[in-house]
Amino acid sequence: MTTMKKSADDEKTLKDLMNPPAANRIRPFWFWNGEMKEEEIETQIREMADKGLGGAFVCARQGLALPYLSSAWFERVDFAKRCAEAYGLELWLYDEYPYPSGMAGGEVLLRHPEAEYKYLVHQSFRSKGGEECFSLGRSEILCCTAYPVRDGKLIFEEGLDLRDAIGNLQREEIYQTTGLTAYNRKRFFSYRPEHVLTTKLPEGEWQIEVYGQKALGEFKYYGKFFDPCNPEAVQTFIELTHEGYRRKMGGDFGRSVKGMFSDEVGLLSPIPWSQYLPAYFKKTRGRDIKGLLPALHHADFPDAYPIRYALFSALHELFVESYHKQVASWCDRHQLMYAAEVPSMRMSTQRYSHVPGGDCAHEKIGKSLDFIYDKYLPQYRSNAKAVSSLARQLDRPYAMIESFHSVGWSMTIQDAKWMLDRLAANGINFYNFHAFFYTIAGLAKHDAPPSQFLQNPYWDYYKGFADYAGRLSRLITDSEALIRIAVLDPLASLWLFLGNPFHSFPYAGEDENEKAALGKVRGAWVDLCKALLFRQIDYDHLDTEIMREGTMEDGRLRIGRAAYDFIILPPTPFLESEAFESLGRFVKSGGTLIICGDWPAQFADKNEAIDWSALREEAGSNLKHFPEADYGRLASYLKDRGSVPFLYEGQAEALKNIVQSSRRDGQYCYTFAANQGEAPLHFALRPADESLELLYEIEMPLAYILGDM
Repeated sequence: MTTMKKSADDEKTLKDLMNPPAANRIRPFWFWNGEMKEEEIETQIREMADKGLGGAFVCARQGLALPYLSSAWFERVDFAKRCAEAYGLELWLYDEYPYPSGMAGGEVLLRHPEAEYKYLVHQSFRSKGGEECFSLGRSEILCCTAYPVRDGKLIFEEGLDLRDAIGNLQREEIYQTTGLTAYNRKRFFSYRPEHVLTTKLPEGEWQIEVYGQKALGEFKYYGKFFDPCNPEAVQTFIELTHEGYRRKMGGDFGRSVKGMFSDEVGLLSPIPWSQYLPAYFKKTRGRDIKGLLPALHHADFPDAYPIRYALFSALHELFVESYHKQVASWCDRHQLMYAAEVPSMRMSTQRYSHVPGGDCAHEKIGKSLDFIYDKYLPQYRSNAKAVSSLARQLDRPYAMIESFHSVGWSMTIQDAKWMLDRLAANGINFYNFHAFFYTIAGLAKHDAPPSQFLQNPYWDYYKGFADYAGRLSRLITDSEALIRIAVLDPLASLWLFLGNPFHSFPYAGEDENEKAALGKVRGAWVDLCKALLFRQIDYDHLDTEIMREGTMEDGRLRIGRAAYDFIILPPTPFLESEAFESLGRFVKSGGTLIICGDWPAQFADKNEAIDWSALREEAGSNLKHFPEADYGRLASYLKDRGSVPFLYEGQAEALKNIVQSSRRDGQYCYTFAANQGEAPLHFALRPADESLELLYEIEMPLAYILGDM
C-alpha cells in the first residue's frame, strides 16, 4: 500500500473513506414479510441508519399481510421512502413478490395465459418397420420424423414426416357408481388424453425422433411461470409493477429512490427454449427450427453444430430484447438504475443492466478457495469476477453481488467479513445482503436465514462491520483495477456441447461422449482461471459480443474502463467467427493472444474449419501457444512481461489462500489482499517494476487499517 500526498482531492477521498456515503454502504434486501405497520417501518429504518447502512431494497416476501400492488401497498412503500429520506438512506425497489421477477405476484399469467412457460421435450423410438403404435404422452408436437438406420447411422436425408399419423387417446378409465342419474347409477368414463403415434413404416430399421413443448406446470410461488420471451407479457409486468411505483413516487426517482432490482428471471428448459423461438428464428434466420431440432441430439445431423449455435444465439437475442431491454429502457426513461441478478445465456445478457449483478458468497469460514472457485467460476450468475468484468467493460459505476442466502442462523459477522473480503478482491463494490427480515415470527424465521437485522444477537455490533463494508466499497469505487489480461470464455463450445448456460453449464443432452467433451472444456476453463487466481494474476472475463465493441490500437483492446494487452483463450474446439475476426485485429494491432491447449479447429456458426496459418505468420511473437496448457509456465510468461503490478512471493500452497486486487487511484497504486485460509500467512510483496518505490507496506491485516474491527 502506498502513502498519499495531501491535496484537496486526497482530503475528500480520505473523508469519504473514513465515513463512506450511503452510495457505498450496505443495501440489503429488506423482507416485508408481516403486517408492515408504519411505526415499525420507521423504527427499522432508524436502526439501519444507526448501524451504518446505506439503504435497502423493499422486497415483498412470503408472510406479507399487506396486499401486494394495492393502493395500500404503494402508500406503505411511499411512507418508507419518506422515512429513508429523513434518515439519509437510499430506497431501492424490488420488482416482484416474492421471486423470480416478471410475474407481478402472479397477475401477469392471469392476463396472459398464452405466455405460460413451455420447456422442450425429446423422445426417441426404434422401429423395425410394419404397423406399430407409440405413446407420446401429452405435449404440443413440434416435429415427428422417422429416419432409416443403416450401418448404425441415421440417414437424415431420407426422413419421413409422421406428424399426420399422431392422434390422441384417453388411456385412464374410471367406473363410477354414484351421483349420476335417477335410473342409472353406474357409468364408465375415460380421462387424460395423450398423443399416440400409429404408423406403418417400410420394413427395415428406423429411428423416430419426436420433439414437443410442454407447459412447465407448478413452479415456485405462482402455480405456473411465464415466458420472458413474450414481449406483451413483459409490458404488462412493467405496467402493473413499475408504472404503479411511478404513479405513486415517480417524482423521487433518481433522487431518494435509486433503482429497481430484477431477480432470477430466465428460461427454465434444460436445453434453453421458448415457445416464441420458432417464429423469431424464422424471422431472423429464415429457416424453420422445428424441422432442425434433431440436430440437438445428433451431432451427425447436417450442420448440427451451426444449427445449435443459431438456436442458442437466437434465443439469447430474443430473451434480452423481450425482457432486459424493455425493463432497462423503462428505467432509463424514469431515472432509475436497473439492477439485475439473473442467470444468463452469455455474459452479455446483462449488457443493458445499469448495475450488473450476481449471486454468490453463501459459505461459512472453512470452505477452500478450490471449492468456491469450482462452484462459482463456471456460472455467470455466481461468478463475481464476471460481474465486475462486465461493469468495467460497460463502464458501469457498480458491480453488485447478492450474498449470504441461506447460510443459516449460525452465520457470524466473521463469516460475513471473510466473504466480503473475497467479493472486494473480485472488484465488487455494491453489497446486497440477503436479508433483513421485518419479522421472524412464526414460520418467517425459516425463510432463507439468517436475518442479519435487529433480531440477531450481533446487531448491536453491526456498525463496525457496516463501516468496514462501506470503506471497501469506497476503495474500489475510487480506484480502477490494474488488469491487463482478459480470458475469452469458451462459450461457443459450451453451447455446442449442450451445456445449460442458465446454470453452471451442466450437460442437457443424451450422449455420454458429448457429456465428456463438455466436461473437458468446462473443466479446462475453470482450471485456467484458478491457475491465474492462485498465482495472484488478476484477469477479466471477456465475451465475444462485448469484445466486438472495443477499440484495438497500439497493442491494446479498450472497452469501457477496461484495457487489455493480453487475451487468453482456454482450450476450446470451437470459436465464433466474430471472435476469430476480433482476435485477429487485436493481434495485428500489437496485442498478445495466448492459445492454451489445442488450436480451436472449427467455427461454431458455420461448417468451416479455422485456418490459423495467415494469422500465425503475420502475428509472430504476438501469438503465443501453450500446447499442453502448462499454467505454471503461462504464469511465468505473464509475470515476466509485466502483466501484474505486484508480485506475491512465498510458498505456493500458502499463496493459494490469498485473494487480491491491485488498483490505481490517481498516481498511486495499491494492492488489497485477504487471507481466505484458516492459518496465518507469511509472504513477501514487491512491485513488479523494480524502478517503482514501495512507499508504504503494512504487516497487519488490512481490516485494522480501514476500520475499527
